[in-house]
Amino acid sequence: MPWAIPVWRKVQGRDGSSQGANRTKPIKSQYEELQPGDWIEVKTLEEIEAGLDRNSRLHGLNFMPEMRKYCGQSFKVFKRVNRIMLESTGELRTIKRPTYYLENVYCDGGFHEGCDRSCFLLWREEWLKKIGDD
Repeated sequence: MPWAIPVWRKVQGRDGSSQGANRTKPIKSQYEELQPGDWIEVKTLEEIEAGLDRNSRLHGLNFMPEMRKYCGQSFKVFKRVNRIMLESTGELRTIKRPTYYLENVYCDGGFHEGCDRSCFLLWREEWLKKIGDD
């Protein structure tokens, strides 16, 4: 029953769609693509939350509670994320929308029972403002 998991995810609203989103103001991308080394500012929590769906996602990517402390701060872009492996299934997934890792920005595990893995956090381009391009 390989179809059961995608169907269940859709029933739970975890299929990446924004159907039923309680927000009406979508965040639009401002840049063609950020480059490694570009300085950015993470938007305010209020700006980011305005574009999230009812599951705290933008285009299927969670805005995790650990990300809140980085809002309003400046960082360098480390790299664009093009592919990731899902630990739960081993599936290698291509990321189609611009998503980035930022230098020295890691999950501290504070909302995941003190996890010590220090994973990079994934940031949608819509959550970032390039510094110097006003």
